Amino acid sequence: MPPKRKPSKRSTKKTAPKRKAVRKAPVRKATTPKRKAPRRKATKPRVLTKRKTKPVKAQVCKQTESLVGPIQLDILDHPNGSRAVLLSDKHVRKQVCSFAKCSTHIVSYLEQVFKQYNDPVNLDFFLEIDFDETQKDIIGDPKDINRLRPLIVPGKTTSTNFLNDLRLYFINCWKKVKTKCEFYGKPIRFHYSDVRSGVIHSKTDNETATVVRELQQLFHVYNPQKSDLEKLLRFAKKIDYGHPEFLFRISKIDKQLKFVSPDIAEKLEQLIRNKNPVDLEKVKELIQNTITLYVHFTKDELMEVYKNFYIHIGGLAISELFDIYTLARMIRFNMKKVIIYAGAAHIDNIRNFMTKELGYQITTSRQSHQEGKNFQCIDLRGTPQPWF
Repeated sequence: MPPKRKPSKRSTKKTAPKRKAVRKAPVRKATTPKRKAPRRKATKPRVLTKRKTKPVKAQVCKQTESLVGPIQLDILDHPNGSRAVLLSDKHVRKQVCSFAKCSTHIVSYLEQVFKQYNDPVNLDFFLEIDFDETQKDIIGDPKDINRLRPLIVPGKTTSTNFLNDLRLYFINCWKKVKTKCEFYGKPIRFHYSDVRSGVIHSKTDNETATVVRELQQLFHVYNPQKSDLEKLLRFAKKIDYGHPEFLFRISKIDKQLKFVSPDIAEKLEQLIRNKNPVDLEKVKELIQNTITLYVHFTKDELMEVYKNFYIHIGGLAISELFDIYTLARMIRFNMKKVIIYAGAAHIDNIRNFMTKELGYQITTSRQSHQEGKNFQCIDLRGTPQPWF
């Protein structure tokens, strides 16, 4: 029989479970503390933008290469040092300056000429605008003028030609009281040149004066009626009374001629006395036929008749009154420095008289290409600038 096993001496007491040994963290060697970075200032969040490119510098023009407006420039010099600049206008607006990078509008160019002029000798500027003793036609509404002036040079106005641009831009200088003129106090004088619609000569009889006044009013009519044509016929019959230029002659012209030497005055008179009246007779016949057949004419045909009359009477027959007045005034006041801006026909007469009778010589002459790509665009490269 196998021996009995002795009972184990196992304790009957409950014991807590053994804890796992906790691994001690390794002791780190002491190190030098790191230097803290300075605290950044609060900044606005960055906005992503396109890469900036260098701005293109605007072209700086030392001198104007092309003049926008006139169709011809003539500079006339006299042995005594006098100079006249003549600018011919076409009374239209068709300018294209394609050959030059530095182009300047005639208004801006003359404005710079006036601003820079400081010579003690007077500079006289003549413009082809109507003389009006009442000044009603040129004053206008100041608000409209101030609104339109900045639009003239960019060509954003309804003006049909550069002559009107000049008239409007320098309007304060045409008034009798010139204190608001930008160049008031400077040695610059502004002159009317077109005296054709001015005061009728004091020696003209009352009946003729009435007819002439009617015609002057008709020059501003753009939609003629039968009554207007009848007024034209009344004036046409007066052609038999004498040349129409003497019906329009005003005392202001004779006043200028009184201060001119008799021989020069006589030569000025010849400018208009040598007119051929044949065209005037044709116009008179045309008006008579038009009134007789009025009912058979369309509005466009009537307008054509009216324009034809205006060209022959208002333009060809009495245009030299403008030239006589301007030249006589220049001679009377012995003007040394002059700028004249007017229609091409007037400038032709003035240029011819100054070179043939007054001893001037043409030292510079530039023309635009008639009806071409540079129409109303004068090439100024190689010309003297400034003019005075």
